[in-house]
Amino acid sequence: MPKPKSYTKPSEKPEVLKELSKDEPMIVRIYSKTCGACIMSEKPWKEFCKMSPPDIQIMEVEQDAVPDDVMTGVEGFPTYALHTKEGDNKHHTGALKELSKDEPMIVRIYSKTCGACIMSEKPWKEFCKMSPPDIQVMEVEQDAVPDDVMTGVEGFPTYALHTKEGDNKHHTGALMDPKEIQKFIEDPEGSE
Repeated sequence: MPKPKSYTKPSEKPEVLKELSKDEPMIVRIYSKTCGACIMSEKPWKEFCKMSPPDIQIMEVEQDAVPDDVMTGVEGFPTYALHTKEGDNKHHTGALKELSKDEPMIVRIYSKTCGACIMSEKPWKEFCKMSPPDIQVMEVEQDAVPDDVMTGVEGFPTYALHTKEGDNKHHTGALMDPKEIQKFIEDPEGSE
């Protein structure tokens, strides 16, 4: 199994740029240590690395090690960049993870320009680190939300909960403590 080359420090930016400039097939995962979707998709990424073709170079680069001119093209985390044998470049932003409609899930829908979203980002990241293993956790920027879902969003941030029973519950407004997010999961009716 090819282990991915891993870069995490700002001092590694020149080496990362050199690697990215190579004319060979590669897949690069650009991630953030504090990103819920990055944390969630870590296991599928490692599984991919175990079974990946030997003729494709694999890299993972933490946001601090991404060269500045490359970072301007990154719209979110994680970002997967593929450079093909034919020289084409393709990108995907967002967790590559099988999501099941039968599993409980909480999704934070936010806007980059929303003050309440910015203020509640830290508690959300803390929640992601301590979230129960039996619930899927996602974060989606408003521009990436499908139109049919967006019609039900009344403001930002919105926390959308899909329960084991198949119910969908929403909370609009900043939850400023990881415990508030956990309470919403446990008792969505009492948190509205």
